[in-house]
Amino acid sequence: MDLDILKKACYVSVVCLVLGGGNALLADSPTTIYTPRGSVVPDTWILDEMSAEDIAYWNWYVEEYYPNATRLSDASRTYNCHGYAWHVSEGGNKVWIGYSTTTAEDIYWNDGSYDEMPSETNATKVSYSGNHSAITTSQSAIYISKWGALPLMRHHKNYCPGCYGSPSKYYRRSVDVPEDYSTIQAAINAAVSGQTVHVAPGTYNEQVSMKSGVDLIGAGSGSTTIQYSGGTAVTFNNVNARLSGFTLTGFVGVSIQNGSSAEVDHNTVTDSYVGIDVEGSNPTIHHNTISENGSGEYNGGGMYTGSSSHPVMYNGHNNIQDNGGYGIAC
Repeated sequence: MDLDILKKACYVSVVCLVLGGGNALLADSPTTIYTPRGSVVPDTWILDEMSAEDIAYWNWYVEEYYPNATRLSDASRTYNCHGYAWHVSEGGNKVWIGYSTTTAEDIYWNDGSYDEMPSETNATKVSYSGNHSAITTSQSAIYISKWGALPLMRHHKNYCPGCYGSPSKYYRRSVDVPEDYSTIQAAINAAVSGQTVHVAPGTYNEQVSMKSGVDLIGAGSGSTTIQYSGGTAVTFNNVNARLSGFTLTGFVGVSIQNGSSAEVDHNTVTDSYVGIDVEGSNPTIHHNTISENGSGEYNGGGMYTGSSSHPVMYNGHNNIQDNGGYGIAC
């Protein structure tokens, strides 16, 4: 009997019918919630609560059969794992996401609200192989998740009903501009290693400092500009990151210094005293247009390489022309 009950707990539709009561289904109603990017989350419902007797039974059940997990709240039919991980834990009301489907929560990453991360490190949300969602905690491999209509549980990532499978994908809130942050620097500051800041077309009047492990990708040099006339537009200071898809303009367009392993590609660097300044670093610089920098002989130019610098520049893969003082100087 207990095995049958556990199987029922593993499948959303069966849990709804078995624990919802004889006519509770008639009182259930669809509702509308949105992702952080404003997309409607499909197949989301407000469900009636189960009976007090059922709540007590399921509370007992998880404590009896999962003694190494911690029950954080009572069993409840009003929200499930997806509802908790993606909506309730972010301050939303209790909802059941995926009432009759298994992909409703996919909208949270498909619309760009969340970035997929390479591992659990720095992730906040977890998607399991068996249609289950959880959130991470400050303790490695310890998650919090709602077990269907069973209670909200704190547990080791592999200590949960077997039908949930195992953690397979990891996510963190996206950091795009201007959808998530109004300035590029604010997005970079909020990002963690492994994330990419995507910047929509526009002109951004700001000074940008890169962060290791965080790539900065514009919509294309023909439509996305970073300009800062009072100094350096973009600075790499002992940073390993990629800069691509921008027009860059400043007193210095791009400064790469202090042991940075930067990749700078598919940009237009123009209208600067010095287009790219490399000091004590070994960047990879390719597929850029570096033109119309400097203002006369020995007065600025396209690219300056200082001491202890060994940039990699693919032969013929940068267009360096029409610069005032020099094309490349060492």
